[in-house]
Amino acid sequence: MPNTQRLRPMHFTLIWFNSKDLDDLIIYQLLSVFKVIFPINKLDQCLELLRLIHNEKSRRLIHMIEDVDIMFIEEPVLPGDVAALKQLSSSTSIPIATGERLFTRWQFNDLIEQQAVAIIQPDISHCGGIFEARKIASMAEARNIAVAPHCPLGPIALAASLQFASCTPNFLCQEHLTLGHDYLKAPFQVKEGYVDVPYLPGLGIEVDEEKVRAGIFPGDWSTPQFRLKDGSFAEW
Repeated sequence: MPNTQRLRPMHFTLIWFNSKDLDDLIIYQLLSVFKVIFPINKLDQCLELLRLIHNEKSRRLIHMIEDVDIMFIEEPVLPGDVAALKQLSSSTSIPIATGERLFTRWQFNDLIEQQAVAIIQPDISHCGGIFEARKIASMAEARNIAVAPHCPLGPIALAASLQFASCTPNFLCQEHLTLGHDYLKAPFQVKEGYVDVPYLPGLGIEVDEEKVRAGIFPGDWSTPQFRLKDGSFAEW
């Protein structure tokens, strides 16, 4: 469970919950508790299902948590399954989001044209860059679909995402995992749940090369793998 004492002084307005290794009842209780902890400064919540459960279990869980009033549910089924996403979206009042693993406007096209979700999540580092993301966002804007850029990477990707967000009318919220203390000269600062768009040339940031050199590693990192309780591989 996230440390609420760390969340309060930074005034976050949205928190992601990852459903990995949690059963339905625990997820429901966790979301409910957070609504009690933050009754005044409303802290919106979204739930990432990580495509680790089949479609019918996703539907059951979504109906279970409808009364918690969360902001949206991320990837309840595989992102390419437009028919299932559209069916789920029409069966619940909770907005559905997807798109972090889709590339270029052509892979987003059916999702947007069929209005299968309420929120798309292009990743600037994967979908084709800022210019391609703007095209995708414009397609979504014409269908009244919001954009919440996916960004589980570093501060350079976050800087690109913020530049994209600043020129996107249907921007909703920005995901991030780091504010750049490891290698930016001026790390991002969270103020009342918001981060200023960097204004320097380029992406608006300055990389601290000394910090980068100090953080060099042998390159033996391997891609994380998800496994189910029985040890079998699970969908990423």
